[in-house]
Amino acid sequence: MSNTDQPSRTASCVDDVLITEELSRRPSRPPDYEAESRALTSLVQEMATNPDGVLQELVETVLDLCHADSAGVSILEPGGQSGVLRWRAAAGAFAANLNGTMPWEASPWGTVMTRNAVLLFDGAERYFPALRGVKPQIHENLLAPWHINGETVGTLWAIGHTPECRFDAEDARLLQSLARFAAAAWQTTSALEEAEAGRRELERRVEERARQLRESEEKYHTLFDSIDEGFCVIEVLFDDDDAPFDYRFLEVNRAFEAQTGLVDAAGRTMRSLAATHEQHWFDIYGRVARTGEPERFQNRAAALGRWYDVYAFRVGDPQQRRVAVLFNDIIERKLAEAALRESEERQAFLLELTDVLRPLAAPIAIQETAAHVLGEHLGADRVFYTELIAEGGVEYFEIPRDYRAPGVSSIAGRFPVGDFSAVLNADLRAGRPSIVADLVGEPRLEPELLASYTSLGIRAYIAVPLVKGGRLVAILGVH
Repeated sequence: MSNTDQPSRTASCVDDVLITEELSRRPSRPPDYEAESRALTSLVQEMATNPDGVLQELVETVLDLCHADSAGVSILEPGGQSGVLRWRAAAGAFAANLNGTMPWEASPWGTVMTRNAVLLFDGAERYFPALRGVKPQIHENLLAPWHINGETVGTLWAIGHTPECRFDAEDARLLQSLARFAAAAWQTTSALEEAEAGRRELERRVEERARQLRESEEKYHTLFDSIDEGFCVIEVLFDDDDAPFDYRFLEVNRAFEAQTGLVDAAGRTMRSLAATHEQHWFDIYGRVARTGEPERFQNRAAALGRWYDVYAFRVGDPQQRRVAVLFNDIIERKLAEAALRESEERQAFLLELTDVLRPLAAPIAIQETAAHVLGEHLGADRVFYTELIAEGGVEYFEIPRDYRAPGVSSIAGRFPVGDFSAVLNADLRAGRPSIVADLVGEPRLEPELLASYTSLGIRAYIAVPLVKGGRLVAILGVH
């Protein structure tokens, strides 16, 4: 019996208020993939243009797609006995509870994270005292957990405040799908918040330390060896045309070596330590030495394998053309930003692929369209799907059709498996992708096979196997 029948009845265990199995028994509406696709596209655009608002748009999407009365995102934070769940986004009747918290161990949200599954509650207040007296009353509560790096971090939820709001299996599917987006959105906003906080903190420290440097020579030397950022004073070297071409390290602090990897740099020039150091470094420091205008910037130092956040300012007599440089290696942050961009690009590609494949039914049409979209996305010369068939005791690779860039010949047809490298075939049959970045010098290829590849203009390839029941049945190939 539901809580609407006996509102005063309490439950002795959490299972008394769980009705997840009802999702499989209730009539369920058919999926509206078109509306779902539009919603996902809008969320991706919001993440790209306004990441701070993407969680709020996500819960408003749940409100709309699941026909809920309230929706929200809860994220686990330190606090209380076992942590608290903070409502980082909320929409509908519960919008006023934005940024509110609830003990992890005393709420349906904590139960969902513990069981790591989509759950449906009926009259959850009968077991969770923290919900008693909450207005408006919660009749049904559908929740889905989401994860980061395999760890459950939060939940995405929808609430019905009236007996008429009853969730079905389609609501559960949508919530579980959108929960994966919640994880990506939270990673994005967290990374941006951390980067912004780091930038502000670094700027504050730079300004404070620069002020101290200017106050007195004694304070300058104290600071010089105490800070954990790299710091150096350089003399910029100019040619006869007054163009900067190198610089000499006059002083370096203790953190300099850890931040650059350069040993015993004092008294030596940059080009003697790293001959391929990019010209833009010399240009920037030359400009600061000439004009006296400080510059704050981020640049890559490929020769050192690093990225730097830098603050450079002129010191001493302008005629000496000396520049002080305060810097921090930010390569890890740059790698994280690149990974985030790659994730966003991959998600946009998957959305595009889903959109173009949805109306197709014929396997050949699906294979051809997927190869075309993948080829254009990767900038590949050729993409194809080939099945392994056997006739008369002989195995063949059969390629019905292939995607080709302009000017690239087709390889559609049938090819005996025995014509290919036994080593590569063994990799594929074992379910291992075969990747060759450059066929020239590849020791696993017989000369005849290399010549055959070369005649087709193939210099590199990826072959990804499809193995079913322990047997190689098909390959996705990229040239």
